[in-house]
Order: sequence, then C-alpha cells, then structure tokens
Amino acid sequence: MVAPPRPRIDRRTAEAIVDRAYREVLDRPADPEGLRRYRDRIMFEGWSQREMIQQLQRSDEARAINPDAAISRMYREILGRDPDASGLAHYRAKWRQGWTQGQIRADLMRSREGQGNQIREVITRAYRDILGRDPDPAGYANYERLMRERGYTERDIRRALMNGDEYRARMRNPR
Repeated sequence: MVAPPRPRIDRRTAEAIVDRAYREVLDRPADPEGLRRYRDRIMFEGWSQREMIQQLQRSDEARAINPDAAISRMYREILGRDPDASGLAHYRAKWRQGWTQGQIRADLMRSREGQGNQIREVITRAYRDILGRDPDPAGYANYERLMRERGYTERDIRRALMNGDEYRARMRNPR
C-alpha cells in the first residue's frame, strides 16, 4: 500500500491561503466545500495562492459579479462616496486585466483620499474609545499632522490621549 503524499504546507496555513483568496476574488469567506477542495490542492498538489486566485476568477460565481457594482461598493466602503467616471473606468480596466477585488480595495486604501479617510476613522475611534467624544478641530488637526508627518499609529494616538489631562480627569471622576 502506498502512503498518501506528505503535505507541503500545514493545514492551518493552507486554509488561511484559501480564505484570503476567496476574500480577494469573491469578497466572501470560503464555503466548507471550497475550503476543503482548495486546501487539499494547496497541501497535496502544490498549488500556489496565485493559481487558486486564477481558478476562482474563472469560476461562474466570479464571472457573475458585476464589476461596476463591486467597484461602486468598494468606493462607498473605503472613500464614502460613489466613484467618479474616471475612477470607475480606471478600475474597470484593472478588473479586465485580472485585478481582484482585494487588489482594487487595497489600491483605493493607498490612495491619498483613502488614507485621509483612514486617518479620520482612526482619530475618531481613538477619541470615542478613550475620551467618550468626537475629536475637537484642534485635536483632530494635531493628530492628523502627527500621523502624516511622524507616522503616528492608532496605538500612539491612544497612548497620547491616555496620558492627557482630560483622560486623567475622566478616570478620577467617572460618570
């Protein structure tokens, strides 16, 4: 009797690759059947994530996705607005070149507008979590500058807010 082939990649890593590829292409987690099928191909047949993505892109489900609707949804999620005509045309062309939804999403997040929205969300979330309020204009401007110029992260902002007088006063006199 011949022993089954040894996996080249462990199960957890293979499943993470499969789930990431599903999210990249289909914008959803892998279903149990797909997870098993592609996990085994990665583990026992040596498939790469790129091969899996290409296979998913050829699937009926992927081909049924309306690119304009998907691109518009990503614009609204990341930039908080509908795409302008040139942006829609740009990403429609990228879609035809084989870009995944994940690649388009990442590109939008890297854009100047996307980074501005991320900065706004990070600062607002930190203020709400630490101080229980939205940032005031001066505080927002200060932390935006620190993020852009000094590379402050959300963790840095949270630490700074927790070291501030307002937070200390709030902790002394909780409501």
